[in-house]
Amino acid sequence: MFRTALMTVLLAGTVLAAHAENVSVMGAVAVYDNIFKNPADKAKLEEMTGDTYNVVYNSAGKGLDTLVNGTGVDIAMVTSDFAKLMKKVGAEGKMADYTYTKIDDDASAFAVHPDNKVKELSREQIVGILTGKIANWKEVGGDDAEIIFITMTPNGGPFRAAVQHLLDGKEPTPANMRNLPVVAQVVPAGEQLPNVLTMTPKSLLEGSKLVHVAPDADSPMPQGLVVKSPATPAYTRLVEAVEKLLASRK
Repeated sequence: MFRTALMTVLLAGTVLAAHAENVSVMGAVAVYDNIFKNPADKAKLEEMTGDTYNVVYNSAGKGLDTLVNGTGVDIAMVTSDFAKLMKKVGAEGKMADYTYTKIDDDASAFAVHPDNKVKELSREQIVGILTGKIANWKEVGGDDAEIIFITMTPNGGPFRAAVQHLLDGKEPTPANMRNLPVVAQVVPAGEQLPNVLTMTPKSLLEGSKLVHVAPDADSPMPQGLVVKSPATPAYTRLVEAVEKLLASRK
């Protein structure tokens, strides 16, 4: 019996070693936070797949653009509508050349510093701020101070989701907008300045001191993984492992 069990373990190790790969993954911070940021989660994924993941988190647009137009990326982490992200990176005619798998739900969300008097904003007020029609906090019940709108780059998932869901595809034109290069910087910036309105993945608000002020303006932002078609075995292994990881949390 011991010998049989030992052979089973050795064979399992041989199978894993046979397909072990170093896989380069790049893209959305929200996806990174969801499946790779916790070292225990990353270790579990690597244990289930036998692969090693080299992960760079920046933005959905950067990850997808590098996968489509660059080199060195095997799998892109994306948020927001995949078809519209493909259009944004100039690849709308290449949809059939890529495999996309949704792994989880998220949303772009608006939040303020806890010292801000404004604790609630309507969808209409958010649209007013995004279009520049509302530029001062006193217009929505707050102090007489300019609204500083902080979000990430225009290629980022939260940005694209809001553009699609709230502005019918039109680019936002707030009175004072500051785009940070990485979405992970948005929440810390919002935690420092009382007059800031931040837009970030809702999942990144968990554990922060920011106040979620406009639930009606949340924009759907599905999380997904993308690979060049046909899907590679490494991609399939990762998707299956992620599904098991996320299911274990429920």
